[in-house]
Amino acid sequence: MIKPFAFSDLGAFIPNEYSNPDDVLTLLVSGDYEVQTMWGDDGLVQAIICFKCYWGRCWNCFVLIAKNFIPSNLIILRLLIGSYMHERKAIRLQTESRSEPILRRFHEVLGFTLEGTKRKMMFNKDYDMWSIIREEN
Repeated sequence: MIKPFAFSDLGAFIPNEYSNPDDVLTLLVSGDYEVQTMWGDDGLVQAIICFKCYWGRCWNCFVLIAKNFIPSNLIILRLLIGSYMHERKAIRLQTESRSEPILRRFHEVLGFTLEGTKRKMMFNKDYDMWSIIREEN
């Protein structure tokens, strides 16, 4: 189930090793991002999805994933991303993530294309740049 994000949702969110809500807390509550919460059948948050228009029809996004994330929910997440892009007539959606094999597979399944890698971007780690481009819009 997808619902608008509420600050109290963080009480039911157990982040995986790549998703620290403390790092982005100000973004979650700032109102700059459209934030949705994906709930699991177990009553815990599976993911927190954040979208922001940064220019024209171009959007930025990031997703916080729970430790207990069910892989079959990737399909729901992919559909949600497609729906957001369609509803907002977005031609570009971009994100960045640490350059890790598991995160590369995650983004590929969601339909993102790897655009390149920023070397030593933060915390002495490489970060990958990802996008989904919709030519038909």
